[in-house]
Amino acid sequence: MTFTKVLDLYNWLGEFGITVWIDGGWSVDALLGKQTRKHSDLDIAVHRKDNSKLRQLLENNGYKEENRNDSTEFMYFMKNEAGQGVDVHAFEYDENGKTFKKVYFWNSKLDDVKLER
Repeated sequence: MTFTKVLDLYNWLGEFGITVWIDGGWSVDALLGKQTRKHSDLDIAVHRKDNSKLRQLLENNGYKEENRNDSTEFMYFMKNEAGQGVDVHAFEYDENGKTFKKVYFWNSKLDDVKLER
């Protein structure tokens, strides 16, 4: 996935009110201020409340889920016909904004994992 495609996807999702956090290789490159290698996909984190809407938007725009051993409702990979992949990781904060709640990751449940901000 190219830098332009990453920005296009990020901005496009924002137009629909979906905030995503870029993680993985592209997040490292963003911090360095330059692309350091080719990226086959874009890793994003999305709040659980936006997960269904995100999935529907991607599906409506030609992305299809690829089944993987670690796929769950909260962690999945989608790819379009051009080969551009999006690796999605959904999360949820508790009412204090400090804890992941009921997020399934690699087929096991993470409850009350503390986050420092």
